[in-house]
Amino acid sequence: MWDEGAWWYAAPISALSVNDNCIDFYVDPGKVGQPVKVEMVPKTEYIHLINQSTTVNDTIDFQKIRIDRDWAGETNLFTISGEVLDTASTDTFQRNIFDPVLFSGTVFKEQLSKYGVDVKKIAVSTGVSNGSLITVHISDSLLYSAHNLMHESDNLTAELFTKTMSVSDTTVGTWQGGLKVIKTFLADSASIDTSELHLADGSGVSRYNLSSADQFVKLLSYMYHSNKKDEFIYTLPSSGSKSTLKDRLELSDSKIRAKTGHLSGVSCLSGYIFSEQYGPLAFSILMNGYTGSAKPYKRLQDKITKLFLND
Repeated sequence: MWDEGAWWYAAPISALSVNDNCIDFYVDPGKVGQPVKVEMVPKTEYIHLINQSTTVNDTIDFQKIRIDRDWAGETNLFTISGEVLDTASTDTFQRNIFDPVLFSGTVFKEQLSKYGVDVKKIAVSTGVSNGSLITVHISDSLLYSAHNLMHESDNLTAELFTKTMSVSDTTVGTWQGGLKVIKTFLADSASIDTSELHLADGSGVSRYNLSSADQFVKLLSYMYHSNKKDEFIYTLPSSGSKSTLKDRLELSDSKIRAKTGHLSGVSCLSGYIFSEQYGPLAFSILMNGYTGSAKPYKRLQDKITKLFLND
């Protein structure tokens, strides 16, 4: 959504991206009464930072540290405010930036300068240059990226995947084109009635996405019986793994592979339960419309899935 602010999960989308289109801030206490120490990755002059924080030695009227970007003004002005105890360990924050193309270009220029390559300025062009090939880098497979996407809930990668699906030799990738490819697959391959769903983005962050648990189960069932079964299951987080299921579904011995979905007032879990009694089960639990913490709803989801696993 347009008003998600500077949170990392709402990073701006661009084919030219670096560091998830975010700045990583590492915050340590300074001397008592002085601002906190801040290290940025990547270290760049692309952003402007105002440090209004204070290092303190007590918690009287304590104000928790926060890092904000002027996202409404579409600038890269960041402000650090609040307090950090002088005994605190390093705290990490990730905030998105405005204009990922110029961000990527600036970071690239700064890295070239670091190694003695002088670049005078950064120019954004819609034309195609006739430059010569300098080098080729082969990245990890798309399966690796999909695994990271699912385990980290990497919305940026999901959006980039979506736009890439509609790329051809003559057209650039678009959300409309990518979503059309997805809906065609759901209808033609997974036999899902796409007139009963609405896709607004590739990541699920938009509240205009509309789908049902039945549709997710149909998709999961199709994938389980497809020739891509093993690859698909590989991308799904397992219970207790280093993922969005890290602190959930304890003692289930990785017999539950599932993807979470979370917005304020929304908590979902869909995937597979590998039950000794029932065999593999596809499930989808979609909860929404609540207020307050998601914790009780996540606990209920865990109880439901473990009931089928252990029954």
